[in-house]
Amino acid sequence: MESGSYSPATRCKEAEGTGRPQKVSRSQLSTGPVGMAINTGSPSPAPVPQVTSPEKIKEEFLSFTEEGAVDLCRIARFVKHHCNLTVPLVKPRSCTLRICGLKETVYEGDEEQLEAWKYYYLPERMEMEVIGAIDDFPCDAFGLQLVILLGEDGRVFACEDELLHLVARNLRDLLQNEMAFPGIETFKLGECFEEPTEEEYLEMMESVDVKEMKKQHMKFRESLEFDLLNTMNEITQSHNNP
Repeated sequence: MESGSYSPATRCKEAEGTGRPQKVSRSQLSTGPVGMAINTGSPSPAPVPQVTSPEKIKEEFLSFTEEGAVDLCRIARFVKHHCNLTVPLVKPRSCTLRICGLKETVYEGDEEQLEAWKYYYLPERMEMEVIGAIDDFPCDAFGLQLVILLGEDGRVFACEDELLHLVARNLRDLLQNEMAFPGIETFKLGECFEEPTEEEYLEMMESVDVKEMKKQHMKFRESLEFDLLNTMNEITQSHNNP
């Protein structure tokens, strides 16, 4: 054995202040993967953080979606855990989704804006969660930043100033196919409160739901008329037969 080397069973360390080798007891040794004794008396180095690939992030993202619905609570935790990681989109090719919540966007601290997206754009209120942003996007959005939101029904929206674009039918479309911009549909701030045009009103009156309501209303009126006629006949008979 060469001078200055020690067998695994008598692994030594330098004694503080003496410069002399000091034997390490077997209680301070553990067995390594190939039977080697490892000195556990000193602290082990910090683990190297693992880098998550974009494909792994996509897979995990999609695991929170089911048919027609998503788990927004788990999505929020996922976003917080992977905050500021990026995922390149298939289309547009130059676009990258930066995963983040509201406070990592240009709307940081503006919780009222999130409530506005939920209440004041779509025909019906929808619970939403900010899942990311696309920075330096050529559009009219504040700070050239498209804020990406996921609705409770699975649809994906992008905010451009006072417009809400439906950019994907679901997360899978967004991550594996295309982000449609301008959106498949576009919703203006306050549009849900506007009076319908004459054309929209006529179309609404011809809808199946309205026709069914009219039918039920007519049946109700007929039943009222029948009950009223019977009551009048009973009153007349009571007068004729004191």
